[in-house]
Amino acid sequence: MATPLKKLTHFFQTHPVFTFDEASQFLTERGTVHRGTQKALLSYHQKRGRLLRVRRGLYVTVPKAGSAKLHRPDPFVVASKLAPDAVLAYHTALEFHGCAYSYSYETIVLTQAHLRPFSFRGRSYRPLPPPVVLFRQRQPWFGVQTMDYHELAGTTVPMRVTSVERTLVDVLDRPVLGGGWEEIWRSLAMIERLDWESLLAYTRLLGNATTAAKVGFFLSQHQEELQAPGRVLEDLASLRPGQVHYLDRQTRTQDNELSAQWNLVVPRLVAGRAWEDLPLDDVRSEDQ
Repeated sequence: MATPLKKLTHFFQTHPVFTFDEASQFLTERGTVHRGTQKALLSYHQKRGRLLRVRRGLYVTVPKAGSAKLHRPDPFVVASKLAPDAVLAYHTALEFHGCAYSYSYETIVLTQAHLRPFSFRGRSYRPLPPPVVLFRQRQPWFGVQTMDYHELAGTTVPMRVTSVERTLVDVLDRPVLGGGWEEIWRSLAMIERLDWESLLAYTRLLGNATTAAKVGFFLSQHQEELQAPGRVLEDLASLRPGQVHYLDRQTRTQDNELSAQWNLVVPRLVAGRAWEDLPLDDVRSEDQ
């Protein structure tokens, strides 16, 4: 008959990151029901270097051949375990979908749980609530998908992440969470296809005319590559602001130009995609 210690060893093999509640349920189903004993078992493995405590109630399993001091857990898996409703979003979702131009050391998670930002092993985690307007529409999780993620140790982890369509709109809506305009433009340019009805539905749901204009402006710049239908641009144009708005309030002092089609004032750097004209050596030096 397996001892509680051996039972947990089996659990660790399939749980690279886990919550106390998950471990507690596993042990309870196998006869170890006392929570004090359960906590003591986790503490034992932590002292032996088999576990790392990320924060209260959240643990990382160290591979048998690995080092507790050197182990760097998969940030997507850590983020997915921060709360039952955790959703990878903004630039983190771009990374997940394989269309982020640059790697970020910040992981952004949407959740209704009241969690504080924290750092672990050189990575920062930033929990945020879904946009208030989505709660008003009673659709805070519109455009959220559950996808199987194959983490480095080979374990398959179900993960909630904003769709490519929602992510595109989200980073244009809140560019500071997308890494800034150049990063956003370069990243979104990697997208190969979009579900147009989903993109339009989410843009309408946000109800922000400036955001609709941003989405329309980006798609009009990449209409040929993305094969954006004219009707989609027409629908977005009907949602644009009635007066001129700025792409970003922070860009008012920059060299700008007006996109009359979208009633949007855009920095020339973005409108002309000036980074595309940089010599290859300059682009490499910027990325280092």
